[in-house]
Amino acid sequence: SASPACVSGVGVGGTNSATVASTAGGNGCVVIKYVDAGVVTYETFNYTGVDQSWTVPSGVTSVIFHLLGAGGGGVPISGSYGDGGGGGYATGTYTVSSGQVLTVIVGQGGGGELLTLRSGSGTNGCYTGTSTYGGGGRGSSCGGASQGYNDRAASGGGRSAIRLSGATTDLATAAGGGGGGWQRDGGSGGGTTGGNATSGGQGGTQSAGGTTTGSATNGSA
Repeated sequence: SASPACVSGVGVGGTNSATVASTAGGNGCVVIKYVDAGVVTYETFNYTGVDQSWTVPSGVTSVIFHLLGAGGGGVPISGSYGDGGGGGYATGTYTVSSGQVLTVIVGQGGGGELLTLRSGSGTNGCYTGTSTYGGGGRGSSCGGASQGYNDRAASGGGRSAIRLSGATTDLATAAGGGGGGWQRDGGSGGGTTGGNATSGGQGGTQSAGGTTTGSATNGSA
């Protein structure tokens, strides 16, 4: 098309809310810009939950990638609980050849679900969510009956990325935002180093994924 067509809310972190659907972070988006027969053209890829592919048109030798990672989810309880961090942005120019096939990964926003009991019982148990498409970490929390930590963490947003078809490494990556935790916001996915959560999860770098610290685990990409 003649302009990018990412859907509304791309990469925005979700907010804490008693309405579970409202906690979902915005999905990612990938745009490939190139010149075809003298016409500037944009190929837009929105989230589908599966790998997508794009074949380089005849005569195209250079493309510009624009990638937006997905936002982390907010905690599914209203009040002083964590919001999700925003997804990262990456751009760059890449040399291609006609007929070359690229694999496009568009990250899924975190949150939008209640955590489920994985061990123990009630407020004495440990709860976990599901990983998001694009590599977003799943939220989890544990606590005693007097603390009631269940459901007080959220999954991170998935990364958006482009690969050569059949490759196992990314040509370009935009990280997802971290999920919110108990009274703590998730870190952002932008910059050369992803933002740290206000407590807990630490942002990834250009060569390594994020880490967690302490006994609480915030969802992170």
